[in-house]
Amino acid sequence: MATVSKYRFANFEADLKAAELRRNGTRLKLQLQPFQVLVALLERPQDVVTREELRQRLWPEGDRKDVSSCTTERSGASANSRT
Repeated sequence: MATVSKYRFANFEADLKAAELRRNGTRLKLQLQPFQVLVALLERPQDVVTREELRQRLWPEGDRKDVSSCTTERSGASANSRT
């Protein structure tokens, strides 16, 4: 099975090796955890990814942080990219 190093969708590119998100070639400011949430969703485009799955992926040691804080940051990156 081939390992994916980049995902392309609409006018975005997620580079997994560099942990970067680009829109039309311009790098967007995005912290690591929101990027990890995005990658989890991109890896399973036809599936529902539950909060519990995201928690396990982001905080495997059982730290019970709220996933919504990561998705809020991601939303901010999208809003900032419109300028």
